[in-house]
Amino acid sequence: MPRKKTQLADSIIKNQEKGDPLFSDVQIAQFARMMMVDGKLQKSYNILTKALSIISDPKAKASIGKSSFKHQEVSWTEDRKEKCVQLFGQIITAASPAVETKSKRVGSANILIPVAVSGKRKFKLAALWIIESSRKKVGAMSTNLAKEFFDILDGKGATLAKRDSIHKNAQSNVVNTSIN
Repeated sequence: MPRKKTQLADSIIKNQEKGDPLFSDVQIAQFARMMMVDGKLQKSYNILTKALSIISDPKAKASIGKSSFKHQEVSWTEDRKEKCVQLFGQIITAASPAVETKSKRVGSANILIPVAVSGKRKFKLAALWIIESSRKKVGAMSTNLAKEFFDILDGKGATLAKRDSIHKNAQSNVVNTSIN
């Protein structure tokens, strides 16, 4: 990457600040970009939009696990968009870790030191864990993503298990915080 800002770099930054076209939210746009495979952004955005429409529907939670589940297209009102953005924020907040461990070399030993996680890294870790656990499930990605979102809102699921294991690891290495 060049040391000086170029016109291309400025346009990339401006595109990232805009957010997505439907919700006008930067985090939803970043999540769709992280979920993208083989440069197919529109496909990943459609999957995310469908998953968000499923979690915003109060009736969908009971029937999402059944094989006969079919989700109808919805009309996007401003209230529904705000509800989706709010739910997505709650999901990311619930799934993001507060601390993580960094490895530090002291003498001949590597020691794990707990470190607080910054805001951008919290989002990145939470999004990666959600996407990873959704891809491991069998079935359509939009329903798997919606199932994972419901699991996070209910306080269970693979993403929260991963977060809790990171927290336990940091808690067990609290002794090493004084080592610099």
